[in-house]
This record gives sequence, C-alpha cells and structure tokens, in this order.
Amino acid sequence: MIKRIAIFTFLIMSALSSDAQRYYDSAVGIRGGIYTNLNLTYKQFISDQDAFEIIGGIRPRVGFIYAEAAALYQRHFPLEIENFKGLSVYLGGGAYSGVSNFNTFNLGFMVGGGLDYKFEDYPINLSFDLFPALNILTRFTPRIRHGGLAIRYVLN
Repeated sequence: MIKRIAIFTFLIMSALSSDAQRYYDSAVGIRGGIYTNLNLTYKQFISDQDAFEIIGGIRPRVGFIYAEAAALYQRHFPLEIENFKGLSVYLGGGAYSGVSNFNTFNLGFMVGGGLDYKFEDYPINLSFDLFPALNILTRFTPRIRHGGLAIRYVLN
C-alpha cells in the first residue's frame, strides 16, 4: 500500500508544472464536507506557490457543541490543462485545535492535499481536499475523515 501511494505521489508531482503561476491572492468563503459541518475559510497566498489557509467553525449535535479551528500551509502546483487554466493541485499540513461543551480540548496536526480551481472570468474559487488528522492531546486518535469542498469569493 505504501509503495502504491509513493508511486502515485511521484506521478502526480512529475505531471506538475515547474512554472508557478498564482491565479488569485486571497479568498474568503465557506467549507463543508466529510466529518465537518459548515466552516468559514480564508486563504492567503504569500508567494506564487505558497499559501496559508485558516478554517474555523462549530459542529452542533444534540446536547453537544464542538468548535474547531485549523491553520494550514499549502504548496500549490499549477496543472497545465488547456481548458482549466486556473487549476492547481496542492499539498500541505498544519495544526488544529478544538473544544467542546464537555470541557474536552483537542490538539493535533493534519497533512494532505487537494485540488484548487479559480474561474477565469468570475471571482470564484473552488477547492476539494482531504486532510487526515491526528489528535495528540486528550485522545491520541487518527481522524481520517477530514475532507471537504470550499467555495470562496476571490478578494484580489
């Protein structure tokens, strides 16, 4: 299994362009998906390929509320596809923390990646990602189901 992941990663990385091109500087929006409810997201590029993303939100359940925030670094690699000039793949990681109304506190880290697309004629950005997480405080627990779809308004 690890060998397959390594081969897949090598193939993806070799297909990526070495000419970096940023399609937007910053964007704000909403993100929802696997194991998460609706969250707020803000992405800021600090170079042509490097970006930081902040994600935050709450997960209300019956008798239970959980608030979580994450800060992620991402390295973007533009894909040269003729009809999708705003498409890139990204890899990265970061940290997250969360707290619930049962006085539990979680702290952990996430690694993963996804696809990012900026529409050429509209100030809209879409991204789809998968960031498995590992709790290292409170309960040492892997959380594989961390993934989602973000829709953002491009600020500049």
